[in-house]
Amino acid sequence: MKKVYTLVFLAAFALVVFSAGAQKPQIVFENLEHDFGAFKESDGVQTATFKFTNKGEVPLVLS
Repeated sequence: MKKVYTLVFLAAFALVVFSAGAQKPQIVFENLEHDFGAFKESDGVQTATFKFTNKGEVPLVLS
C-alpha cells in the first residue's frame, strides 16, 4: 500500500512540475494579409513586410 501512495504522489508531483513549465512563445502579427493590387509579371518581384511581436515569455525562434 505504501508503494501505491508513493506512486500517486510522484505522478501528482510530475504533473505539477510539467504543467508549470509549459510556457510557449506567442507570435502576434500586425497584419495577417497584404493586397498587392494589380501588377504585371514584367513589373518584377513584388515584396511585402509583415511585422510581428513575441507576446510570450520565452524566446521565439524562427527557423
